[in-house]
Amino acid sequence: MKKRPCFEEIAGFNDRWIIAAGLPVASILVSLLLFGEAYQNLDWRFMFACIPMSLLYTTIFWFGMRWIYSELKGRYPANDEIKKRVIWVF
Repeated sequence: MKKRPCFEEIAGFNDRWIIAAGLPVASILVSLLLFGEAYQNLDWRFMFACIPMSLLYTTIFWFGMRWIYSELKGRYPANDEIKKRVIWVF
């Protein structure tokens, strides 16, 4: 069985620090944009429920897009195949 390359080999960089910093920041920003009124009113009960759900959905989308990128980059690795990767995403 052929061994699959890790994400670092596909993307060319290690994204663990981006994930560690980006997921919480993106989650808080998304919940702030969607529920800004709760932040203005300092509704802590709502925010304690909202931020974990935002973190869950942001994590699912983040890793889903990361998987799609790695799959498409694996299928179409050449630089002249970028159009194919973009078309598959849309």
